[in-house]
Amino acid sequence: MKTEKIIEINESIERVTWFNDLDDESLMLINDLISSIKDLHSTLIRQYVSLNLIRSKGIAKEEIKNFKNTIDDLKENYQDLESVYFFLPEIPDFKETTKLLSLV
Repeated sequence: MKTEKIIEINESIERVTWFNDLDDESLMLINDLISSIKDLHSTLIRQYVSLNLIRSKGIAKEEIKNFKNTIDDLKENYQDLESVYFFLPEIPDFKETTKLLSLV
């Protein structure tokens, strides 16, 4: 169930990366969202590590693997948010390419 919920969260985060023309207040909210996702990721990693004994005994191996994969996706998604809203917009070539794409 937890893996399914993380998948839903990941899908929601992916939709956020498509928002355009955000004001400063929205960017602050996205920054808060990124912080919350990082905290969630850290908590989930600790939960995953706590499953080491179970995993070493071969119990629920596939479910634990899927859990880890969704946690990895969560990390990738918050890194994407950081890139899209805070790192890439600072690169002049990215700004120009984005402008050109918006004209298509």
